[in-house]
Amino acid sequence: MLLPVLLPLLVSPAHAFLLMAQPIVLARMDPVVQPGIVSQHTHAVIGGSAFQTTYDSDTYGAARCTTMEVTPDKSNYWSPAVFGRNRNGTVEPLGVREIRAYYLLQGNASVVAFPNGLKMLAGNAMSLNATGNTYDGSAYAQFDCQQGDSGPTDGAAMRGFPPYVCEGFLRASIPFPNCWDGHNLDSPDHHAHTAYAGNGGGGDCPDGYPVRFPQLILEYGWESSMYAADALILENGDTTGYSLHADFAMGWNRNILTAALNDPTCQHRENLYGSGTQCATLLPYVNSGSSQCTLAGHIPQEAVGLVQPLLELPGCNSAWSSGNKPACRAPDSTGIGAPSDFVDWSGMSVPVWEAAASGGKPKGKGKGHRRMLRLPSAKRHVHFLAGAATAAAVAAL
Repeated sequence: MLLPVLLPLLVSPAHAFLLMAQPIVLARMDPVVQPGIVSQHTHAVIGGSAFQTTYDSDTYGAARCTTMEVTPDKSNYWSPAVFGRNRNGTVEPLGVREIRAYYLLQGNASVVAFPNGLKMLAGNAMSLNATGNTYDGSAYAQFDCQQGDSGPTDGAAMRGFPPYVCEGFLRASIPFPNCWDGHNLDSPDHHAHTAYAGNGGGGDCPDGYPVRFPQLILEYGWESSMYAADALILENGDTTGYSLHADFAMGWNRNILTAALNDPTCQHRENLYGSGTQCATLLPYVNSGSSQCTLAGHIPQEAVGLVQPLLELPGCNSAWSSGNKPACRAPDSTGIGAPSDFVDWSGMSVPVWEAAASGGKPKGKGKGHRRMLRLPSAKRHVHFLAGAATAAAVAAL
């Protein structure tokens, strides 16, 4: 097993607000890196209902609903699903316990809201380099275990999968670039138009990147306690966790995001959970309907493990622990079609034929299936409103 690289925690005291979120679909879709086709690996997607294999700023911004905690955020965020390998050789996605999007202001530099049409990528899906990558070393994507105790492994951040079982849940944290060249909404490698500020995001932006964004950090909490440490695998086949990455496609109402970034009740907090304060700008937009929000577009017509465990990972994704990613065995012939009206116990759409075959109920005894669910609105949104007082309540669910 490759040894994990220990890191400091990404999230330190700063001015910030956070949004809780729910997955809207688990599918091989990536409109940033592989637009218009079935992508190489499966992502857990959150945000607006207009998500599809291509990105159009106006279309995404006009989504009829969102799984984000406030309705003005119709953006989409996605990261590779984490799967567990069962003893019988089958695989299935881990349940999603919680997802958070942090918007941080670090230091005293002024920031601007993301421009309409912006696409960003954090991390590198094709690299297993534990100590270097295509982005600033102080801003690595990382994992940590929430163990539910104060022991030495509780919250200890590291670059790859932890080498021990997470008794609470596995947390993946992916920081996005917070500096922009001021001109390009994307770039050929999806990195070059953005950069990371130094000193863990709190320092100066590098030359050529004069515009500063809020530091977006995406966190996924995965229910992993039923799997051994060496049984975890990212859906791109990576058994180390080093290729953890995430994408962002702008869909905010930019005026409202700008107001939130300049609202002292939203950003002037020394505690990331809000210290009991409320964000006055976003409070009127608390999303009471996010748990009913479903995808409007088409999805790849393949099973992703929500109904029953799979014999292999979706797509061409053999296990990969070193060197170059294994080549595909055969061309991908998966088609894209309308999702079923059926929404499974997770609140996510599945292909119509998969839903029909299952009768709308999970098959087998995959433990992840029981946990990939959406929290009831009352339990989710109180966290945004009341801050730290409800963090423990959410964690106890």
